[in-house]
Amino acid sequence: MSTYFTHDLIIHLIIFQLVNLVIIGTNYLLMHQARRHAPPADVPFVSVLIPARNEELNIAQCVRSLLAQNYPHLEILVLDDESTDQTRHILNDLAKKHEKLDVIVGKPAQDDVAGKNWACAQLAEHARGDLLLFTDADTVHAPDALNQVVAALLGEDADLLTGYPRQIL
Repeated sequence: MSTYFTHDLIIHLIIFQLVNLVIIGTNYLLMHQARRHAPPADVPFVSVLIPARNEELNIAQCVRSLLAQNYPHLEILVLDDESTDQTRHILNDLAKKHEKLDVIVGKPAQDDVAGKNWACAQLAEHARGDLLLFTDADTVHAPDALNQVVAALLGEDADLLTGYPRQIL
């Protein structure tokens, strides 16, 4: 055995791995995964909020997937956060064809907040929904995604729900 692998180093590596194992085990036991629930009889109004900056390659597919939702009561708000590409033009073309879609022109950032946080804050100010769904501009949503999310949120009696979507690589 080389002098690099001293007894103390090996002990520290074992302890580090044991700590990781305890964290993984604790997360497995304590993290709650929402179960599937039946859709609620009275569906709340949902505001789908998308901050977008220079997303000309993704924004149309994202918005179209949200417009194709089979959820009956929603609005889609997209904030163009000072894009320098064709994002705003693409959004304006889509908004002309779909009344559920509103495009918001982002304001310059304030001193204490900037970036995506600032964009999300502006979106929340414009939202009229009982529930807010924040999503990224580079996502694509299955037609029943909003139904499932709302059913899980209400069925679990949760105040907040975070999803881990399937990633297509």
